[in-house]
Amino acid sequence: MGGTLGSLNYHLSGSTLTGDGYRDHSAYSADNFWSKFKLTPNSRVKITAVLGWTNFFNQNPEGLNLTWFMDNPKIQRRRANPDAYTYNEYQRTKRLTSGFNTHITLTESVEANFSLYYRRTNYTESVPSSIIHRTFHTPGLTGAT
Repeated sequence: MGGTLGSLNYHLSGSTLTGDGYRDHSAYSADNFWSKFKLTPNSRVKITAVLGWTNFFNQNPEGLNLTWFMDNPKIQRRRANPDAYTYNEYQRTKRLTSGFNTHITLTESVEANFSLYYRRTNYTESVPSSIIHRTFHTPGLTGAT
């Protein structure tokens, strides 16, 4: 959905997805939200803000070796590697994305542009030997005239 309220233009969107996957232990889900706001208080100043959120999860069925597969191809091709069940293998990603941009017209031939952004990603993966947790912070700032 989106629209305009005075000097503010906005857009909001969201989605969700779930499924069981083709193979055993391959279910997945994803939730997404994105927004964009553009404020134009006058003809010389434009401020844009974006905000996004993603929450993604999927089970990991791992690969099958040829011996398991050849035992009964019709049944085995849908099965997960036995380790995937034992250790409940999966991946999860949660990500927040945000940013602001300001564009200012100073004179007919001089403009200034400033951007500030930040992304935080939390990643978790369950593997046979451990659970991996990673958090990534990605900040940034730019400016130009």
